[in-house]
Amino acid sequence: MKWLTQSLLTSRISFTERPGTDKISKVILKHPFVKNIITVAILDVDGDNYRVGDAEWPDGSRPDILYEPSDRSLKQSPIIVEVQRTVDASFMTRAVHCCIIAYRRYQVLPILMVFAPEQVSIPTENMRLSNVNGALSLNCEYWARKGYLIRLKNVSTLTSLTDPFTAVSNFNTSATDY
Repeated sequence: MKWLTQSLLTSRISFTERPGTDKISKVILKHPFVKNIITVAILDVDGDNYRVGDAEWPDGSRPDILYEPSDRSLKQSPIIVEVQRTVDASFMTRAVHCCIIAYRRYQVLPILMVFAPEQVSIPTENMRLSNVNGALSLNCEYWARKGYLIRLKNVSTLTSLTDPFTAVSNFNTSATDY
């Protein structure tokens, strides 16, 4: 792990692979260590209970990341992770559609986690802070088991430097104008 930290601190990354961009976020979110951080933070379940799943739906759409239960007989919720620059009504419609397709595949309502590095134009006034560090709870009663919105505004107020989920959230909502 030390070599990873050293190489991350001393290496330069291209503009298209900077934090908050789609490409690097997907690579990081697929890593087993990060998958474990997310599953523990939202479900208090070890990441070994999930694997990175086939994220292509029958209609050709796809979420950024899909963590599917390793043992589908346990009826655990699949986890859909999106890193979306602008969270607006159009995006939320696609996210709901994605959750419905996941429900059809797994017969269990999924969990949606959205990292929003730039702009959130959906109303958030009535959203409350969730039990997940820095995340707002999305109203998703009929299309997801739980929904989380992690935006830069909330992550920037977190003070814990030792919480791994805070680090993942900071990475995925980092300022993108270098």
